[in-house]
Amino acid sequence: MHLKESVKKTKVINNDISPPLSPEISITSSCIQRFKLYEKFKEKIVNNYDLDRRLVSFQANKQISFSSCFKYREGFSEQLVTYLIQELKPEPSILIDPFSGSGASLFAANALMWQTIGVELLPVGIFSAKTRIIAQKIDVKLLNKTILYLKEINFPDYYDQRYKFNHLKITHGAFSKQNEESLVGYISFCKNYVTNQEISNLLTYAAFCILEDISYTRKDGQYLRWDSRSNRSKGKNKFSKGKIWNFEEASYQKLNQITSDLSTSYVKLGLSDANLQPQFIVEKLESIEKQKFNLYQSSCLELLPVLAENSIDFVVTSPSYVNRYDYTRTYALELAFLGCSEEELKHLRQTMLSCIVENNDKRNYLEDYYTNIKRYQDFLIIDSTFQNQAALQEILMILEIYRKEVS
Repeated sequence: MHLKESVKKTKVINNDISPPLSPEISITSSCIQRFKLYEKFKEKIVNNYDLDRRLVSFQANKQISFSSCFKYREGFSEQLVTYLIQELKPEPSILIDPFSGSGASLFAANALMWQTIGVELLPVGIFSAKTRIIAQKIDVKLLNKTILYLKEINFPDYYDQRYKFNHLKITHGAFSKQNEESLVGYISFCKNYVTNQEISNLLTYAAFCILEDISYTRKDGQYLRWDSRSNRSKGKNKFSKGKIWNFEEASYQKLNQITSDLSTSYVKLGLSDANLQPQFIVEKLESIEKQKFNLYQSSCLELLPVLAENSIDFVVTSPSYVNRYDYTRTYALELAFLGCSEEELKHLRQTMLSCIVENNDKRNYLEDYYTNIKRYQDFLIIDSTFQNQAALQEILMILEIYRKEVS
């Protein structure tokens, strides 16, 4: 759109704000600033034809062992991370991903001998990344023998009440009775009878990976969509997700995929404590190699301020999307599987850095946090920088208008 046309249209929008969120910042000035920014850098903007869909999309991870076992839809393409590192900073140093998800950027960087720091709040990503690390110690021959034995078992016979699926309100009725009994029986068998802890963990992970496949649900943007065969289907238009796998078929297929993937070469990782406050460390796993792979379950808003100054050389991340996606809903089955309670779910939803309607403003919380760690002056600088990003404030003002219109 031409600049004058953009200014004209945004002035109309601005007149609807009463009062505007930031009176000193006008949408018109934002348009002008963006135009100046473009003029400044337009000579440096080029088309990079290396960055095609196959490289950028997470679909590229299907060619990488183990990373494709769990369908983490928001995951990075590891090939893209490898490309960026090799093109921009080929000498190994320290990389951080403050929204590390299932660890794609960490694994890709570590394969190039980089030290890595991953920060992820959602337990789903932590569990997936941790299992991928543990899988490197697996005795594949013993795993195959265990899987052959599993195929002779009737899982419901091993049902143990201690390992029942602890549903959340939004997951009740997600499975058929037969699939849920088989799922619980399978987990019970792994916990009670598989003595090799690494193999038990990996078998459990296989069940974690197929929850959507054996359920009446499908991840659909910001919520779980329910198949009409469930008792929770809503709306006039009946939705069918297609085939709903029975547990035995889905689990054997996933286990076969895992054993096949484990036969390929693996990134060898070493895990160690970063220079961080101890309360942020989720778990320190056994050191495998000299490289350092640090994984933290925390909010990046809390962890980043305690990193040493000038300690990071490269940042690769995909932050929370501005599309109101609520990962606590889309990954509700996986969170229930991991034992997340209703209260923990509510806390997680509020703690996550996202754009969902239910999220509370975090400014006051951050002001208190920086005050407590004796870095209040840094907070003032950060807050001032945020408030003076005219283009961002323009977007926030428009979103606030839309929010008021629908509320």
